[in-house]
Amino acid sequence: MEITISDEKLKETLKEVLIELLQENRIELISVLSESIEDFIMGESIEEGLKTKVVSKEEIMKELK
Repeated sequence: MEITISDEKLKETLKEVLIELLQENRIELISVLSESIEDFIMGESIEEGLKTKVVSKEEIMKELK
């Protein structure tokens, strides 16, 4: 037995399912997105840091005083 569904009906059904998932799992989604953004920013920071000059701990402490 084969079931067929129109493209428009499939699109509408997928939208409804996604909306329901987002509404029911809002906290989990926010947590996942937040972690993903943090990971991305950390990776960007590491890449930027690899392009800069290395300084000693003493030089950092001197600038902080």
